[in-house]
Amino acid sequence: MEDKKTHSELSVSIIIPAYNYENFIVRAIESALGQDHPEIEVIVVDDGSTDSTGMLAARFEPKVRLVSQRNQGLAGARNEGIARSKGAFIIFLDADDWMESFAVSQMVKKFAELPAEYGVVACEKNVIDRTGKVIVAGVADKKGEDVEVVWEDLVLSRPHKRFLPFALIKREVFERSGLFDVSYGRLGSEDREFFIRVSRSYRICRMNARLLNYTIHGLNMSADPNRQLPGMLKCLRAVKDSDVRPWRNILFWSKVHAFFHYQASGMYRDLPDHTKALKHIVASILRYPFPLSRKTYSLPHGTRLRRLWVCGRDCLLGLSNAGSV
Repeated sequence: MEDKKTHSELSVSIIIPAYNYENFIVRAIESALGQDHPEIEVIVVDDGSTDSTGMLAARFEPKVRLVSQRNQGLAGARNEGIARSKGAFIIFLDADDWMESFAVSQMVKKFAELPAEYGVVACEKNVIDRTGKVIVAGVADKKGEDVEVVWEDLVLSRPHKRFLPFALIKREVFERSGLFDVSYGRLGSEDREFFIRVSRSYRICRMNARLLNYTIHGLNMSADPNRQLPGMLKCLRAVKDSDVRPWRNILFWSKVHAFFHYQASGMYRDLPDHTKALKHIVASILRYPFPLSRKTYSLPHGTRLRRLWVCGRDCLLGLSNAGSV
């Protein structure tokens, strides 16, 4: 008969890095404290906020441990939270998001069903607006099944597997694979680089369950390509530099960079910055002028080239209209 795990073996530390999110921090903390899992600790790392974020978080003490530090960016805030935490599992909640009350318990339960080589259990998300209205309901698998996320998924940026917005992580993962890279500063993709690194040593499961509510409010880092894209490129270069056989993967890396420029073109079109969008369209085609296969990206044949053509048409029309004003 197997021994039941003790509470300490199932304890979860919820770490909330926060920087100038006074309009959202209370909701995030309340969702963390409202978890139905029996043993949690909640740590808020105020990363040098200049608004009332820290003051609002302090109202929840002693139920919440508040850590204040000078601004170091997401990686530094997460690392500080890890250092202050005690849980056997760690989960990060962005200060502008909130989780369902059963999120932690479902992810811990999933871990119990998986082999020991799994180090991360992630989930899907609802994309919501400021009012809480669902804009996009995420899905990890069209068949409604949980999926395994591997190194190639994260590097290739495959749809539904390209990043892990909400994940429960074993503490041992940080001890073996290291912490978040603080050199990213206020750029994005420090989490993507971390999970790519982790995927070399541990298996990753992505549950087909929407346990996170991701808020779109106009100030998200993902809405600013001038911050997001340099971080993405830094991540890809770091991963490529660590590849022990890059010369054997020339075609693979051509696809990776082609898809990066494809994503960048859409970001700049939406900004809008039509000139930069057109540059990335050309770069994507030059990197890989052929259709990306369904096997590589789970997209219909020719999707990238077709969307690049539409994006280019929209940008040229935008530049033409701007010139005629």
